[in-house]
Amino acid sequence: MCLANLWRMTGELAGALELAEDTDMRYAQAYGADHPYKHGCTSNVALLYRLMGDPARARSMNESALNALEARLGRNHHYTLAAATNLASDLAALGEAKNATRLGRGTLRRYRSLLGEEHPSTLACASNLVLDLRAEHETEDAEELAEHTFTGYLRALGREHSYTGAAGEGRRLVADFDPRCSEIAPRPPPNGRDLSRWPSRTRPVTSAAET
Repeated sequence: MCLANLWRMTGELAGALELAEDTDMRYAQAYGADHPYKHGCTSNVALLYRLMGDPARARSMNESALNALEARLGRNHHYTLAAATNLASDLAALGEAKNATRLGRGTLRRYRSLLGEEHPSTLACASNLVLDLRAEHETEDAEELAEHTFTGYLRALGREHSYTGAAGEGRRLVADFDPRCSEIAPRPPPNGRDLSRWPSRTRPVTSAAET
């Protein structure tokens, strides 16, 4: 999945999609169809479909992933929030700015509580919400959030970082999953173990902006 994400970021969408779908299938085989890694992979596949012009299919896949992650990990887990971030982008691409805004606001609130105001994933969610607020003509809220988000990126990542540039230019960001590329790739927990806080150090990576 790490390689598929890199291919996507360099514009090789067809190859990235083929590899991501194969990886999604392999995660299901290795961990089970209801494992969080598998649902994270599904969200990665979905964002590729959106980028390739099929937001309806992306929405269906992200809704499925989000519902499964909420059931397994809870609404406030970072995997769940990443899937919600991507689903909001699907809704926006389908012209459902009101629904995208509603989902984005709730997701941002939970991101801030979980990861803090200036975590890259929080800022990416906020940056996307700015676009949806503008589409809903909520100009005052949009510009206030845009200024706050851009300032947060400057403090967290610096002016030259690609995410900072994307936020300043009004480009939408994605939240992708690289579960095996994180600091720790833990073994699946024993059956019956509470998954609400698992995995504690394996987190989705906010990737480069969409183009």
